[in-house]
Amino acid sequence: MLRAFESVELALSGVHIDSVHGINGFTPEDTMHNMGRIASPGMTMTEKTIVEIQQEKLQA
Repeated sequence: MLRAFESVELALSGVHIDSVHGINGFTPEDTMHNMGRIASPGMTMTEKTIVEIQQEKLQA
C-alpha cells in the first residue's frame, strides 16, 4: 500500500519515465504491446526484442 502512495506523490510531483526508456511506449497501450512482444516467444530472444523496440523509437 505504501508504494501506491509513493507512486501518487511522484506523479503529482511530475516525476515520470519517458517513452524513450526501455520498453516504455508513448501510451500505456504501447507499453503493454511491447511487453507482449517480449513475453510472447517465451522470453527467447528477449534482449534482441528490447533492442528492436528501442531502435524503432529512434526512427519515429
